[in-house]
Amino acid sequence: MLETGNFGGKCVDINSLMVGLARAAGIPARDVYGIRVADSRLYPSLGTSGDISKAQHCRAEAYLEDAGWFPIDPADVRKVVLEQQLAVDSAEVVNCVNTYW
Repeated sequence: MLETGNFGGKCVDINSLMVGLARAAGIPARDVYGIRVADSRLYPSLGTSGDISKAQHCRAEAYLEDAGWFPIDPADVRKVVLEQQLAVDSAEVVNCVNTYW
């Protein structure tokens, strides 16, 4: 991804890259795998929408000394950008990131 500049892929691809970059910077990080069990209050695509058979998800977490394990999910940000056809630096995306985290 870093060599090609193609930051696509599934959640596991994008979040694994995030974990690798965090660890390379000396920040403890891990992948967390699970199933989304609730609807999203922000975007339907970030929740279950009723059928959990397609709700598998991987997210990244980084360890922050004062907060413990903190969720970091660039894959969800990327999903919102693509599905809502938004610019990465748009106010809606920035608001989503600030609200979500």
